[in-house]
Amino acid sequence: MEVIQGNIPAKSNNYRLSRGRMFKDARVKRYEKSFALQCRKNKPVRGEFRLETTVYFRNAKSDLDNALKTLLDCIEKAGLITNDNKCYEIIAKKQVDAKKPRVEFEIIEL
Repeated sequence: MEVIQGNIPAKSNNYRLSRGRMFKDARVKRYEKSFALQCRKNKPVRGEFRLETTVYFRNAKSDLDNALKTLLDCIEKAGLITNDNKCYEIIAKKQVDAKKPRVEFEIIEL
């Protein structure tokens, strides 16, 4: 089980369009860097996998579905998987922890 401290930003709310291209804002880039630094460096999962996760948000207003795309992108960027299109199942829970927002996840190779 990996535990990544910090409030995960929603992908849909933190990208901007300029000259026909999508750009990540600084908040997403900071989170991705922090995520990668906190991950244990294991051999990446190359095949199909299931993601089991609990996302602890600062408040109940945050959307779980928006956080999942960011999480999959971060997992791929950190080198834990080779491609997020090999995710065949997601088991996700939303919790609120105002003092210690975080993401707990496990990748299970199928």
